[in-house]
Amino acid sequence: MISKEYLMSCNTVQTKPTLLSLFVSQLALQLLETAIARGQWLMLQNCHLLVKWLRELEKVLERISKPHPDFRLWLTTDPTPEFPIGILQRSLKVRNRTVTRFIFMVYNRDKNFEIAE
Repeated sequence: MISKEYLMSCNTVQTKPTLLSLFVSQLALQLLETAIARGQWLMLQNCHLLVKWLRELEKVLERISKPHPDFRLWLTTDPTPEFPIGILQRSLKVRNRTVTRFIFMVYNRDKNFEIAE
């Protein structure tokens, strides 16, 4: 595990993002192993920011043989063409509509709604 002191001692701009993403990916894998074993829910947000790491996540998910029945993994991401297709194929996808689009749909639905007498 990378210590916080080591991360703080890195002064070059090129080194910090690499070490930070390495630290985050290691932590995420540890949390994933715990969630799989204990039947917890785990949410990994903004996965589009570490697309290269998602290939490693894909391999870990393929190796899972008997997860706890209550285990759930939630991934949030912005649309990106580099997202691993293997994760997408094994997933249930939920799409979140923007608020303005939702309001527009409700307005148009109600505009065409007729009250029966």
